[in-house]
Amino acid sequence: MAYKVDVDEADVAVLNQNLIKSKALFESINQSLTKISKKSQAAHTTIKPVLGQVNKLTAAKKEVEGGLDLLSEVSQSASQINNFENALNNNIEVVGLMKYVNTLNQSQELYNRIKPKFKQFKGILYNFQSVIERSELKVQNYIDTVLNLETNKMMDKKHEVKVIFEYFNQQGKDQHIVNKYVEKRGNKAIQSMKLAEHKLQPTNIEGPYEKGTKGYNQFTDATDNVLKEEVLVLKQCSLPPELIAQISEYAIREYNQVMQSLATPLSTSLGASNDNYLILLEIIDNLLRVDYQLKHRYVVKSTSFSKIFDQFIAIGSSIFPNCIRSIESQFQHIIQFNDSTTFGATSNSMIQAKKMAEFKQPLLQLIQTRKPGDWISESPPLQYIAVFNSIIINTTFDDKSPEFLLSSYFADIIDCVMINIEIGLKKPHGEHAMKKSTQGFILLRNLFIAEQIINRSQDLFHMLGSNGQERINKLKNRFLKLFLEDWSYASYIIIERMTLIATQAGSGSVNPNTSIGTGGGQATNLSNKEREQVKELFKKFNDSFEEALTNYRALDFGDSNLKSFLGNEVKKMILNAYFKLYDKYGNSDFTKNRSKYVRWDKLQFERLLNEKL
Repeated sequence: MAYKVDVDEADVAVLNQNLIKSKALFESINQSLTKISKKSQAAHTTIKPVLGQVNKLTAAKKEVEGGLDLLSEVSQSASQINNFENALNNNIEVVGLMKYVNTLNQSQELYNRIKPKFKQFKGILYNFQSVIERSELKVQNYIDTVLNLETNKMMDKKHEVKVIFEYFNQQGKDQHIVNKYVEKRGNKAIQSMKLAEHKLQPTNIEGPYEKGTKGYNQFTDATDNVLKEEVLVLKQCSLPPELIAQISEYAIREYNQVMQSLATPLSTSLGASNDNYLILLEIIDNLLRVDYQLKHRYVVKSTSFSKIFDQFIAIGSSIFPNCIRSIESQFQHIIQFNDSTTFGATSNSMIQAKKMAEFKQPLLQLIQTRKPGDWISESPPLQYIAVFNSIIINTTFDDKSPEFLLSSYFADIIDCVMINIEIGLKKPHGEHAMKKSTQGFILLRNLFIAEQIINRSQDLFHMLGSNGQERINKLKNRFLKLFLEDWSYASYIIIERMTLIATQAGSGSVNPNTSIGTGGGQATNLSNKEREQVKELFKKFNDSFEEALTNYRALDFGDSNLKSFLGNEVKKMILNAYFKLYDKYGNSDFTKNRSKYVRWDKLQFERLLNEKL
């Protein structure tokens, strides 16, 4: 409250009184404020704990509300977990792989979501984690089972195979499933090949050889079938086709081990038996098949297979000199050369050549490692080379092509057989050497046997080709000269004597009425000397002809075709010569006893040859 004092009108007493009242009033106000301050302080002291409790209650309320929310979430999650566990505890076959894998993925997502929140619910988390881990192991085992299935059964589950790859792809484990698939299918391939190996025993080289019976072909077929099935699985299951490259390495490794087990004994005992050459060729034939299949069917390049292939090529390149030397060795062990001893050796040698020729592709591959003719130029030199060979010089053929080299090789084998027989027949046995005509006959009969074997073998026939046939004909002409020696002598008598008579008649005084010489028509007005010469001519011819015919008919041809061939060769040589003789002197006046000298007219002579030859 304010008081207005008029200083001019009031006196000092009033002023003092007012001042005293004012002071009292201010003191009263101050006391009231002090009381208020004390009461406020007392109230603050009393209210502060209450506010703390309120705050605690508020916080507790929030915790309760959060706990209730957590319990609600736990309850909901527990329900989901229960459903997932029920599904995951079932058999995959019952649920189906796709549904099972989806459930497992959802379970893993749920577990990862609740794990940070449910730390105090360790039992729930532990149990759920255990179920997931067991289920993952169950899936792995199921995948292994599927990937180990037989081809047909696996293709029946092609949709599940696709699910398997998607399952791992979603986890970012693309390479893991690829590696697993390759490993499982590769081991499956090895398992199949080991079963085939156990059944076929393709590592055996002992015992007599017969093509296709040693198990090599069947083992290669089994290997190819394994790879074909794996390619089919990849295609049916819509998997990357290039996976066959990795899978094939398992099969190739097993195949190489089997081949390696054959390489060692063959490399150390190749020449111990002719059968070993054929075994080696059959193995290389199989290696060529595998090589072609890998390159063209599966588009696979295998370094390990190339290594084993090269190893066999290196072993096989020695076949050519070794084989021809083994053939010559057969003839060098013959003590006495005749029909029976030579026919067997020739047949054996040509049958060996025929069997080798059945492996054209291996031979073409191997011959490329050789130079022309180097199989007959190694030391020590082959015996027959110093006597004769049928090699054609300045040939029009491509003498560096593998085909020509093979033709030359088999022609060299025929040379080796025939010239070794010729060498053996020329050796003296007893007091007298064998007649050349007999030698020629034995040689031609052996060559005929060789030709029969060649003609019955399309492989050997085509391998020899026109070059080989020319060389055989060269041998044939060489031996025909020996065989026809008796007939050649009879023909020679006619030509030589007729020429002599004509020469002598031409050197002296000639009767103008005389017709003589080797040509022209019938001789007339012969001189006494000429008559005697013609008589001697007929006598010598008749003797040599009958001797040749007797020798010929004593031969054992053994084959009508050979007899017909040789008979025609005799006719070609003797008929024309005799016809010239008969035309010149057959009806001339050289004798009054014509039948004594001229035993056959031309028709009779030809008929005789047809009957007797």
